[in-house]
Amino acid sequence: MSGTGQQPTHKFAKAGSYTVQLTVTDEAGQSNTSSGTNVSVGSSDPTASFTTSVTNPITHTMTFDGSGASAVSPATIVTYVWAFGDGSPSGAGQTVAHSYVAAGTYTVRLTVTDSLLRIGSTTSIVTVP
Repeated sequence: MSGTGQQPTHKFAKAGSYTVQLTVTDEAGQSNTSSGTNVSVGSSDPTASFTTSVTNPITHTMTFDGSGASAVSPATIVTYVWAFGDGSPSGAGQTVAHSYVAAGTYTVRLTVTDSLLRIGSTTSIVTVP
C-alpha cells in the first residue's frame, strides 16, 4: 500500500518492524527511491516492576513501591493494583503498605495499566518477617 504527499499516514495491521520505501518525483517527472528504513510500530504493554521493604517487623508490615514500572511513550502508567498473596483485598496506588497476619512467604502481584489501557504485570515471592 502506498501513500502520497509530504506527510502520508498509514495504519499498520499489527505491531512489528517494517521496511519503508520513499519515492520522490520532481516537476520534470524524474524520481529517486530510498528504501531500507526500518520503522518500529508497536503497542508494547507496560512493564510492571516493584521493590519491597520491611516497614515494621512486629506487625508484619511491608511497603511495596511500584515506581519502577514504565510505559512506552507517549503512554503513562495510570493505575497500580496490588495482590498481596494472603487473600486480603487488593491495594491500589504506586506505593502501598500492607500488614500481614503472620510472618511467611507470599506471592505478590503488581498489575499496571497505562493511559492507552494496555496492561502489564509481575509477581515476586516476598518474605515477611
